[in-house]
Order: sequence, then structure tokens, then C-alpha cells
Amino acid sequence: MPDELLAECTRAAERGADFPTIWRDILRIHPLTDGPAIERAEGDRVWLEVPLTTGQRLVYRREDGFSLLSRVAIALRDREPD
Repeated sequence: MPDELLAECTRAAERGADFPTIWRDILRIHPLTDGPAIERAEGDRVWLEVPLTTGQRLVYRREDGFSLLSRVAIALRDREPD
């Protein structure tokens, strides 16, 4: 089901919708969405992550579009250094 949401957001972006429009019309009301978009940054890269009820995150970066981030990738990224 997250793949279907990803495809829906990608189609909307390809039709010219910006992230605020996609948030308002698709993500905000979708049952998989589990909270507001979170802005993240690393170096000069900035992106938005939308938490999903599956534990995954729907990622949006203006230059790259939409993608899904797995629970494993999130756990590895957010793990505190030893």
C-alpha cells in the first residue's frame, strides 16, 4: 500500500503539483499518513519526510521527487553513534 501512495504522489508531481498541494490533497487525508512532514537536512541537501503508519517514511526532495525510506534505513540513520 505505501507503494500505491508513492505512485499517487509521483503522478501528482509529474502533473505539476508542488509539495504543499500534494500534502493538502493527498497526504494529509491519507490513512497511511502518521503525522506532519518533517524537514531534514544533511550538508546542503534538504528534504521532507512524511511518517507512515507502516513505520516507513515517504521522502520528498524537490530535485529527486518522491521515494520511500524503509524502517531499517531509518533505524540505521537515526541510531546513536557508539
